[in-house]
Amino acid sequence: MKTLKKNNLANYRHTVRQVTREDFNDFEYIVGMDHENISDLNDIKPKNSKAKIIMFGDYDTQRSKDIIEDPYYSDDIGAFEEAYIKIKRCCEGFYESLTNTTDQNT
Repeated sequence: MKTLKKNNLANYRHTVRQVTREDFNDFEYIVGMDHENISDLNDIKPKNSKAKIIMFGDYDTQRSKDIIEDPYYSDDIGAFEEAYIKIKRCCEGFYESLTNTTDQNT
């Protein structure tokens, strides 16, 4: 929460839940942050589902293609800032990839 507040996202609220098989038909993209996430998602993905499983680090605007470490397991508060920065870059890159696809289809 300190990292979010520092980056002007103080009103953030979230709910955590497991990905379900139904999610693969309800959403276009299912995002994993590391190779274990991707493997787990592929294990539960139903055949012929519409969702595409993506590694979020592949959308890093600095092209680092890093996995995004879960800062929860770190003893260093700086890990939260590092995760925030990477996720922000990946959000920008993912958005850019969607807008480029939309532009090409028009």
